Amino acid sequence: MDFPSQSTILTAAGDTVSVTNQGSTTNMAKILIIDDEELTLEMLSTFLQLSGHEPLGAIDSYQGWSVLDQELPEVILLDIQLPDKNGLTMCRELRQRPETAQLPIIMISAHAPPLIDEAMEAGATGYLAKPIDLQTLRTALDEVVEI
Repeated sequence: MDFPSQSTILTAAGDTVSVTNQGSTTNMAKILIIDDEELTLEMLSTFLQLSGHEPLGAIDSYQGWSVLDQELPEVILLDIQLPDKNGLTMCRELRQRPETAQLPIIMISAHAPPLIDEAMEAGATGYLAKPIDLQTLRTALDEVVEI
């Protein structure tokens, strides 16, 4: 039998967040993170694992499409500034495909000023500014992950 355990994550902004490891995989959601910043990808993957989810990672849109060709996640966290394609463009493309048209897509970006309106017009479900507040991410995921 698995028991929940408590872990602490140090964020890129220097904050700490406590995360309860759920121990069980019965409520696990596959979450695809597409972000070219390795530190962000690693931090989000660790946070998602400790939160009981299965992270899938990609460092650009090409890898993102490759992952999507193999398996369909329940949620996509998509950076706006990718090295090979604008994340807003990829979001629009995801909305055009029947298999990804209804997936929750949360855009993430360090762009100043925030591109919230542009993200929503592209079809995003939500928007998080970098550095990402992990409590805000948890709330955003709770709103879109069906458990």
